[in-house]
Amino acid sequence: MKNLKPKHILYCFLIFSSISSFLFFSCNKQKSEVHTEVKEQDFVTKEVQLEYLQIKPSEQWNFLLHVIERPYKNTIDVEAWLLAKIQAKKHDKVGLTETLLQELNVAAFHKDYAKVAEKLARFTLNTPEGKVYKKPRVYAIVNLAKYFSDRKESDSLKKYVDLLHNYVKIDSTKTLRLVYHVNKGNLENLQGNFFQAAVHYHKAIDLTESSEKLKLVTLYHNLATMYLDMDCLDKAKTYIDSSLVILSFDKYPTYLYNSLGVIQTKTKSYKEAEKTYQTIIRIAKEKKIPALLAQSYANYGNLKRREGNYSEALHFIRLSDSLCNEMGINFGILANKINRAEVYYDQKKYNEAASTLKLIENEVKRFDMVVLNKGYYEPSYRIYDALGNTNLANAYYRSYIKNKETFTGDLPRSVITEWELSRERERSIQLNAQRQLLVRKQTTYNYIYVFSIIILVMALFVVYFILQNKSLKKQERLKLKNQKTASELEMKSKELVTISLKNISIQQSKSLIKSDLETIIKDLPLEYKTKFNGLKSKLKSSGPDAFLVDFENRFMGVYESFYEKLKLISTDLTPNELIICAMLRLNYTSKEIAYLTNRTVRTIENSRSIIRKKLQLNTEANLQQFILNL
Repeated sequence: MKNLKPKHILYCFLIFSSISSFLFFSCNKQKSEVHTEVKEQDFVTKEVQLEYLQIKPSEQWNFLLHVIERPYKNTIDVEAWLLAKIQAKKHDKVGLTETLLQELNVAAFHKDYAKVAEKLARFTLNTPEGKVYKKPRVYAIVNLAKYFSDRKESDSLKKYVDLLHNYVKIDSTKTLRLVYHVNKGNLENLQGNFFQAAVHYHKAIDLTESSEKLKLVTLYHNLATMYLDMDCLDKAKTYIDSSLVILSFDKYPTYLYNSLGVIQTKTKSYKEAEKTYQTIIRIAKEKKIPALLAQSYANYGNLKRREGNYSEALHFIRLSDSLCNEMGINFGILANKINRAEVYYDQKKYNEAASTLKLIENEVKRFDMVVLNKGYYEPSYRIYDALGNTNLANAYYRSYIKNKETFTGDLPRSVITEWELSRERERSIQLNAQRQLLVRKQTTYNYIYVFSIIILVMALFVVYFILQNKSLKKQERLKLKNQKTASELEMKSKELVTISLKNISIQQSKSLIKSDLETIIKDLPLEYKTKFNGLKSKLKSSGPDAFLVDFENRFMGVYESFYEKLKLISTDLTPNELIICAMLRLNYTSKEIAYLTNRTVRTIENSRSIIRKKLQLNTEANLQQFILNL
């Protein structure tokens, strides 16, 4: 037996279920705990008491909630004052609503006021289960489950885990199922049913979102500590490394530091463990959290023993023992005595070690915890073997081996390992199925997308052809209309030219008649000359005015914007000059214009010169060509 490798308890009481109710409560408070630093203040009992007495009785419960939620340094004084007030008001429910009672339970948990949380939880459960206090009962059960898990009282923990299970049957919400699996895992862990504990912890992980980092870290810690109890250091380190990937060391929640330190110690990462324990001891002192400080002292003492610094090891164990006695934490007292016996053994003070263990033998049996039994039997057989008491050494060795093989031996390990492999295979199959489903969905979406694009393109082509057809028809109609208009204009233009030519012919005829009359009049007697001169005057006086008005109206009907274009070039053109321009537009010569306007050719030529100047044409420009191009 002397050749056996010693296995030592490196921790006194890991908090297995510190995660239970925080999983049930809001995620915002968790984030605040991890990331937000709130300035703490001193709790002055007299000042708070005076403020409390000055408010109405109906507002006192709400005042207690504010006290719990405020960040105080001296939490021991705060907890003592709160306990006194809750005790005094246990029969006074004035102003206590369902929501307020629920908030009180939640706040007590998040501030880690263990005794206050326990007192409020019992107060809640002792209230008749009616309409008013139905919801807070679940929060109270979660708080009591945490309380008894911290104190390693498995019988009491089982009671509240069973109550949680009853609620899960009634209200199977995701959050409630998660809380149940966490606490059930804690209970199985305490009882040494590590396979069942692993199953429940993994079910809790499956119910936790990847974004809920604090919950995942806590669950990984629970699995890591479970594997430590089974002496599976590699698995424990794997889970602790996974938790450090999720949250860096500086963002670790305070209640997990001790678990981290124990794992670091057992895996021989002494420098990291030293840093972890110094950090948590400093925090526990600053915040005055005695339970956390007691646990930290005990674990730090074990680290010092492992390093061979026995005087410091005993010093920190004594500090832890003193706090455990003050708070009545029996499990901590027993663990400290086992740890002290380990130090004596390493110092070769075998009699002192034996007497220390002998004092707690009945208490260890009463607790009947796997971790505690293992921690007691292992050093006992080594101590009595060193003392030469073979019978006792063999008896304790057999108890140790039986305990180990039953709970942490090859069979339990192989069962958990096989289950984990099966779980991984199942998860792998599920992931593959999910990936295949995702691929099928993506393929379907791609087909739908391509089909939609094709339909859209076809629809666009149809719309394009419809619009194109409409456009062509519109263009055709416009073309026909323009052709019709052009035809009408051409007809009007021809009509205008015809009328003008007719008028020119008339004017020429009149001119010939006047010439003939003048010849005849010369040979006539005087008495006939007067009559023929009158006829000549009538021929001469029947000028072109009526024709010009008709001409202008017809011309404007054919060339509507002609005059406007001319006036844009020159505003000085007279009406007669505009008519001459109109006739030039019809390609009439000066002689023809002279016939139509009953003027001389010279007069028309003079008018053309004036028009050229007004239109600012140079000497080389052709007036008629310019007008034709307008």
